[in-house]
Amino acid sequence: MTELQQALSNVFNAEIESYINGQKSLDDWGSLVETLKGQGTERLEELFNTAYQRALQ
Repeated sequence: MTELQQALSNVFNAEIESYINGQKSLDDWGSLVETLKGQGTERLEELFNTAYQRALQ
């Protein structure tokens, strides 16, 4: 989980500044979202939700 989270953070951090400083248009935001999904955001969400459910029990 930690490795997956770090990999996603690396991709996000490498790209987010381009959106903040205007080098990339918000019209391209969907592309970043798809890239992050391809890198495993949905798997990370699943892991967090499973851990959360275990904590509730």
